[in-house]
Amino acid sequence: MKQVYNFLVCVAVLSSCDAVTYSTFEISNQTDLNIKVISYTSDTIDSYIVKSQETHILANDIKDRGSNSPAQIFFEGVDSICMVLPQKQVIRFYPDSTSLSSGKNIYNINKYWQESNKKNDYVFTFVVAEEDIIDVQD
Repeated sequence: MKQVYNFLVCVAVLSSCDAVTYSTFEISNQTDLNIKVISYTSDTIDSYIVKSQETHILANDIKDRGSNSPAQIFFEGVDSICMVLPQKQVIRFYPDSTSLSSGKNIYNINKYWQESNKKNDYVFTFVVAEEDIIDVQD
């Protein structure tokens, strides 16, 4: 009987735990151009190519840490992000500015990222479309 009681207590404790939330951040290139994306932190420079009409995962399985949102965790320490177009045009993003022709800023998760949710797994997608880069190409 004591084992059954201990088992029920364990089940009750485990089932009352908060669910863990994970997030994925990706960039979707809906243009006819390949775009090089570069992110700068105080310690590192990361770069990758997002091919035309493809999506690239920027970060995967970011765990929600209490008061910090996944977006805060994703951008933690990122000083700026650049997109380099084929003709060497550079679009720079900073936390408090707009950079694309459309006025989008990659740092504004709430306004410019599409969000999908399956249970506790969120996917945030930043879409780059032709209208976003039209002025930069001219």
